[in-house]
Amino acid sequence: MHRTTWNLLCSCMSQVLERLAVRAGVAPKPARDLAPGLAEIVNFALTQAMEAPQADGIAPLESIFNHLNGRGGRQVLRANWAHETVQYPVEEAVNTEEDYRELLARWEALSGRMPWEADYASCLLDAMESCFSHVPESGAAADRRDVPLYLACRAAAAIGCAAERYAARKPASRVGRHDSIYRLWGFDLSGIQAFIYTISNRGALKGLRSRSFYLSVLMEHLVDEALDRCGLSRANVVYVGGGKAYLLLQDTEEAQAAVSELIREANRFLLERFGGSLYLASGWACASAAELCGSGKRGYSAIFSEVSRMISRRKLNRYSAEDIRRLNAGGKGDGLRECVICGHQGELVTRSNGEALCGMCSRLEAFSREVAGLEVLLVSREEKPDALPLPGGCWLRSETLPEAQNLMNQGAVRCYPVNAMVPELPRAHRLHVGNYQAAGENGLSVTFADLAARSCGVKRLGVMRMDVDNLGSLFAGGLRMPGTKAPDRYVTLPRYMALSTAISTFFQREINAILGQAVTQDWLGNMGESRPLEVAVVYSGGDDVFIIGAWNDIMEAGLRLEEAFSRYTGGAVTLSGGMGIYHGKEPVSMMAESAGQLENAAKAHVEAGGGKNAIALFGEEESGGSPGDFAFRWTTLRERVLTKLPMLARHFTLAGDSGNGALYQILTCLRDMKDDESRTGNPMAIARLAYTLARRMEQLRIRGDEASLIERDALGEAVQQILRWAEDEEENRALRTAILLHVYANRKENTQE
Repeated sequence: MHRTTWNLLCSCMSQVLERLAVRAGVAPKPARDLAPGLAEIVNFALTQAMEAPQADGIAPLESIFNHLNGRGGRQVLRANWAHETVQYPVEEAVNTEEDYRELLARWEALSGRMPWEADYASCLLDAMESCFSHVPESGAAADRRDVPLYLACRAAAAIGCAAERYAARKPASRVGRHDSIYRLWGFDLSGIQAFIYTISNRGALKGLRSRSFYLSVLMEHLVDEALDRCGLSRANVVYVGGGKAYLLLQDTEEAQAAVSELIREANRFLLERFGGSLYLASGWACASAAELCGSGKRGYSAIFSEVSRMISRRKLNRYSAEDIRRLNAGGKGDGLRECVICGHQGELVTRSNGEALCGMCSRLEAFSREVAGLEVLLVSREEKPDALPLPGGCWLRSETLPEAQNLMNQGAVRCYPVNAMVPELPRAHRLHVGNYQAAGENGLSVTFADLAARSCGVKRLGVMRMDVDNLGSLFAGGLRMPGTKAPDRYVTLPRYMALSTAISTFFQREINAILGQAVTQDWLGNMGESRPLEVAVVYSGGDDVFIIGAWNDIMEAGLRLEEAFSRYTGGAVTLSGGMGIYHGKEPVSMMAESAGQLENAAKAHVEAGGGKNAIALFGEEESGGSPGDFAFRWTTLRERVLTKLPMLARHFTLAGDSGNGALYQILTCLRDMKDDESRTGNPMAIARLAYTLARRMEQLRIRGDEASLIERDALGEAVQQILRWAEDEEENRALRTAILLHVYANRKENTQE
């Protein structure tokens, strides 16, 4: 980073500390000195991204989700939040001067562990995020306070630093707020799912996690490379996650050439290493500071949409003639063998068991053993046998903290502490990773077989895929205020940073806390000793999640995540998901594809109250080929499906009883009653259902023991309710779903049912 750019970033951070000192009732420290000629640019950037400092107070931060899509939410957050977990908004919170004094003391303790030098820019920004994420940019009660002061500082620094880099290349130019001197760049990595899921089942869980994690770090590395080549810092990152990234850079020929060359390098790298299965698409749009801050000719959402359209066009025209010739040239293999994991040919490594792996899969397999216990990821120019290649001639490997400190002092490129902030490390950026994983036996990594064996009832794997509903339209227009005099007033860069940060924080950080909560009573009603959730996060970032585990705990995980996300966003943003149940030996790609189809069915599901916000269960075997047959809104699942389980458990799980057999007969009758053409039901099916229930009661009478007779009387009271459910189309579907869940939870693995 250039010295003047670094000084400008320091000035923006000093402005934040000055405001906090006012709120804490203490004397502010003087702002850091600026290089000559920068004061005007700094003031320009700060006044565009932050409210006037005289309008201040200690009112709490509003949730960024309060005003989405014209909502008028009132939820707020406390400023002083020292916990590692994410803070959930509440209806009322009070800040005090003492809260701000504690925040400043926490900042002094963290920042005092690092020098104020350009190499520690990312560490300082991480420290500010840790301390000031819940402090509003303006503390005045009359203002709209949904942007954290830390992000307003980052946005101001991004605008100011890019302007400084523009002015440095065009010294004769006069920079004004309406001049298009910025370029918003967007990156989108295509082919992620095929890369992650198309692997063999040997060591599949470790392989899935290592591949998804590698792609996350690859995107972080590309972001940092682009910033380094443009002389900027992490302050200029608008968003990164889920295989996507957005950066605010200066609009100069040098910056455009640098980023364009990086993209070419990245795609050549992906082509050589992965044969075209991965591709980095890019797009950009020019903007002025006024447009970025909601006072220009067009809003930020229009700029964002322009970037997205260019990315879409690039995806349709991926390769140059030279790239296509390189693809057609093929690998260096003998044409007879291919990698047992990814199927690519080329230079293969033959193992002692005769299996052949390509060099990349061999390295990923070695890396997978370290994913669960990562401390620091180091990027260097030095190739090591266990290192993973990155674009730009770099290599990635795992290191312990002491060794990483030593290597960074020896000139390593950069490093990424995992889920921890290490202020002592230069050129370090904290990487939040959703990496919850159930423990394996005897210290070994957990496997698909382990997770399936820990299931309740039938020993099956559950696979859950979830993502945010309508995210594109949310970013395109969710912050607009149609019908007002200035509909784009709040469509600003700081608010987009706040919105994207809030969503990614949930999936990259909070997911570990949610899944890490011990199970004491699950959705089946089972109570017992506290136990861990038997699931593993394959991928969680951006706006989507992929989890594998014991099938009943996967359901528990999905219910937890949806409930927490609804509370976190105040119901303004929803999730949809697909959950499939599979034999552990099914190919990973097949399970992933099936769960993806279920997720799509959930997003296509419409109930009263709107579409999406739903979950689709099971798969083709149970649904007869239609993934949407068992799709429900989350509230419907809880209120009309899961509430039927206690009744089924009471009436069809007597000791030594064949309750599941009776349930299969009831299930057949319920299926037969479905008549899509007439919607009048099937009279014969209704009669068979009544007969089946009567026969069940007679079987209990014949058994003659006290428990069976008591159960017979109780079932008699429930029969009429079951018959009413059967004749209502939606209740019929809910009852069939509940029966399947009950059967899965109570069926023994060796049964012939």
